[in-house]
Amino acid sequence: MSDYIELLKDTYGGYFEGLSFNITVIGLIGILFLGASIFFLIKVSYEKAMYKRNMMKYLIKKGKKSPVREITKLLMKNKFLRSILSKIAIKIGMVSRYNYSKNLEIATELLLGAVVLSLMIMFSVLPAGNLLWYELLIYIAIAVIVIVVAGYLFFATLRTMFIGKLPDVYKILDSRYISKGNILKAIDVSLDDFDRVIRKEMMKIYNVLKKNDMQEIELAFKEMELTYNTEYLTILLSLIKQAHFKGGNDVIKQQFETITEEILQEIENQRDLSSTSRSYIMMALFIPLVLKFIAKFNETSIGADAADFYLSPAGKWVGLGTILMTLGYIGLLLFLERSV
Repeated sequence: MSDYIELLKDTYGGYFEGLSFNITVIGLIGILFLGASIFFLIKVSYEKAMYKRNMMKYLIKKGKKSPVREITKLLMKNKFLRSILSKIAIKIGMVSRYNYSKNLEIATELLLGAVVLSLMIMFSVLPAGNLLWYELLIYIAIAVIVIVVAGYLFFATLRTMFIGKLPDVYKILDSRYISKGNILKAIDVSLDDFDRVIRKEMMKIYNVLKKNDMQEIELAFKEMELTYNTEYLTILLSLIKQAHFKGGNDVIKQQFETITEEILQEIENQRDLSSTSRSYIMMALFIPLVLKFIAKFNETSIGADAADFYLSPAGKWVGLGTILMTLGYIGLLLFLERSV
């Protein structure tokens, strides 16, 4: 050790000539300890400063009032609007990973956007000239109905896509459950095989089953049933719940296999019917806008006579009657789809 110290003195001694101490083992240890202490103090001070900064940002963000949140609270005080927002929030769960409270805020944004869009549609299909108050109310109702139907079609399409993938889920879980004898293991090894439309919901099922809390499982399954509102998902959730709590019971395996075979053809038939009816509904939604273009074309081609006709009561009711009959046709298609 002394030879090592002498080597350090010979090498670096020139740097310490003006100092009043000699380098010793204790001195080296002291220098290292002091350096480590300074480094540790700086590190702790930096981490503490960053923690305070992050906490302040969090508190500012938490304390900051969101306009959408405040509007949502205001709308939720009304029973009718609360019912609408709740239904929209449940449907938003098809595409959102947020919780119910956040989905309510998104529902508020969608509702406000729908009001603005309704006004735009109303002004785009309004005939020229003055309208009586009840005629204006009818056009407002038409604009609202068009937006509601468009929203229904959007979520119904998502629902149809989900239901359309259920046969594959039944097939995969049926084979995996028979081989594994455990529904959790069957879901776990099958997650990568599910379509992305299904995978999000199966992850929810897997996570809640792992908790093994009957109340949480019931709540999560109930939310999924309300979101998609299809008996095929209800049957699937019931089978999964039985398989989870009753284990690899042969009776459960047989039920799983039998019900899988029974509903596969039903889902395929319903999917074909839904896709056909919605294609007609989508075409029908453009009729009010087409009428506006037809009126403009007639005014350009025929001239003043066409303009006078569309300004007359008969001309106004021709357009209005066509729109009302179109909405009736859409309503019939929707009724037939839901009743099958």
